[in-house]
Amino acid sequence: MRKNSDGRCLRLLSLVVLCIVAVGCLPAPGPETEPTGPITVPQASIRIQEKRSDNGKSYRTTHQWNGKKFDAHWELGSALKRTSKLQLKRMPMEWEIEDVKAAAQVVLDQRGPNPWYRAIEPTIFSLMDKALTEKSQAVDIAPQSPYKVAVKVNKHTAEWFVEVDVRIVDESGDNVGL
Repeated sequence: MRKNSDGRCLRLLSLVVLCIVAVGCLPAPGPETEPTGPITVPQASIRIQEKRSDNGKSYRTTHQWNGKKFDAHWELGSALKRTSKLQLKRMPMEWEIEDVKAAAQVVLDQRGPNPWYRAIEPTIFSLMDKALTEKSQAVDIAPQSPYKVAVKVNKHTAEWFVEVDVRIVDESGDNVGL
């Protein structure tokens, strides 16, 4: 008789847990936290792989800035390659560079699909200016991080195009991975 009673308790407990989960009474996971201090190669690598597992190796998000829609295309390399790329497309040619940078900030602020820590952002924006001025690709390593950032900015006849290519590098600036 005791054996039957234990089975009922287990089923009742399972039902209670299921109800709590279904109703949402369990605490939600906290917001993503940014590391304090320098970002390590493992931290940066893990974040890219988490976003790849959440979103896939290639995905697109649509955003809006100043009443105009534009697309953000993300490509995330494998755990071995440790690379990632963002392309911003369909941004109107009448925008100024400040509008393009504000649109990029909209994309980077959306933490769900973004595989990079915020420490990379000042480097991206300074490289956007440099790439536009020099009409070539601009490259630098983001301070306090293992991110080597390459940025291209082109104003085509019909639209702006921005590409941010990021590789994880070691302390000497050499690529980590294959």
